[in-house]
Amino acid sequence: MTDARGTKVLVGVPSKEFGRGRPCAMPRCKTTLSRYNPGDFCSAHEARFEPKLYETMEDMNVCRRCNTVKPATAGYFRRRDNGLNATCKVCEQEQEKQRKERVKRLTAEKVIEEAKRPKKAQAVAFESPNRMMSGEVRE
Repeated sequence: MTDARGTKVLVGVPSKEFGRGRPCAMPRCKTTLSRYNPGDFCSAHEARFEPKLYETMEDMNVCRRCNTVKPATAGYFRRRDNGLNATCKVCEQEQEKQRKERVKRLTAEKVIEEAKRPKKAQAVAFESPNRMMSGEVRE
């Protein structure tokens, strides 16, 4: 069957609709999904959560810190001259956060120690024996 313009129209085949007014599943995203979008995410966030199938283990890398298998891409591991880093970006961020906290704690402890330490007495001027013999007394 064709319409007035000559375009073929399928009769009896309903269009696939997935509901109106659905929000994107990404937190803080205010995008309303199209009723024809079968996914849970808008087009801006869909690629992030779409699982990619990797054919071989050569496409995967194991993080040496958390021991999880992740895709060997720059999205998961930082690039180095000889390939990819051994720890994933998530573990690196956690490690950096712990390092900053440790440095902050050690710095605070050092400041407290220095405040508790008695201050060095200033050197008292020593009266030379020659002056004392001459009868000059300093008051």
